Amino acid sequence: MAELVEETLKRIQRSTVMPAWHSSIFRMLLGTYILLFSASNFSWINDVPQSFFNPAFLSISRLFSGFPPAELLIILDILIILFALFISLGVRSRFSSLAFLLVYIFGNSFRYSFGKIDHGGVMLMATLLCFSFSDWGTQNALLPDKPSSFHPLSSALLGILLSFGMFTAGFEKLLSWVDFDLSTNGFLDWFYNGYFSLGRQELLASSVFHFPPLLLEVLDYSAVIFELSPFLCLIAGPLFWRSWLVLASVFHLANTSLLNIVFITHVPIYCAYFLYPLLEQTKLKKHRHFRKTIRFTYFFTVIISTLHIVLRLSGNGVNSLLILPYGISQLWLSIVLWAGVIILGVLSLLHHRKKPLSSSNFQHNGS
Repeated sequence: MAELVEETLKRIQRSTVMPAWHSSIFRMLLGTYILLFSASNFSWINDVPQSFFNPAFLSISRLFSGFPPAELLIILDILIILFALFISLGVRSRFSSLAFLLVYIFGNSFRYSFGKIDHGGVMLMATLLCFSFSDWGTQNALLPDKPSSFHPLSSALLGILLSFGMFTAGFEKLLSWVDFDLSTNGFLDWFYNGYFSLGRQELLASSVFHFPPLLLEVLDYSAVIFELSPFLCLIAGPLFWRSWLVLASVFHLANTSLLNIVFITHVPIYCAYFLYPLLEQTKLKKHRHFRKTIRFTYFFTVIISTLHIVLRLSGNGVNSLLILPYGISQLWLSIVLWAGVIILGVLSLLHHRKKPLSSSNFQHNGS
């Protein structure tokens, strides 16, 4: 049994291998992504009547008698931005990741004190927790961390958590969607509720009315098979794992187009697993312009962070700098992002190395 577990873990590590240098690129990507699209804004809670305060039983916010004062909410906003910036710059990345996570959980305990809990940020928290113990802050960092022996397990654990999340969604669908009955359909249940109750009628949503019953049934079963399969692909090898991630990106793109469901939290996570084969083939770190790109990224994130803080202090804070200020639809943003991830994923498959990865790939200092 122990040998089986050890062999399975080795297979998962092989599928999710991400040496330190490559994970440092992911760190900068994730920090920049947070600042652009997911810089949580809590200051709006100050405008909500205290009578709406109804936290869950195990929520941290139950330690308070009501919503916190505006000053504390502004501080939480600024801390979120600063720690996201420190993650991107590589300023004591382990501490910054854990600090971001704590502030994020504390702020969201008030955000979810209205009776509804959103699951969109779960994988972001899981990513920060897993990589808080990795070597993603040891390279391409202003204030580097010391190497950690846990590094090879970070990306593997994230892959396991991602697979588990998908599996639980697929297992629930399996119990109700796979009924071999053309008169009932799980996909249409989602579609009708969103189309008629929530007004999700943009992009390709209207085309669903023209889908034949057999195609709708195929969509049900395909979704179940897809969501139940990540563990098998994770164990099967890197080519299968990245192929599943490409399919997952197509899945999210289809959900945006047909169901108008925007879910872009997984964008940087999928990209993380596509980076390794691409960066290995391009040898980007040896390119003479790479350092200029790093410096530009530092400068860009500082500018974004400054703009966020100015907006927060002026009372006009937003989660995404590309949606509210410039009127860009979340749906079109999702379409563009997922299309980009699919292209990146296909390129990673084309650059997949045929020869087995050597044991040196699993060393914590990478490359």
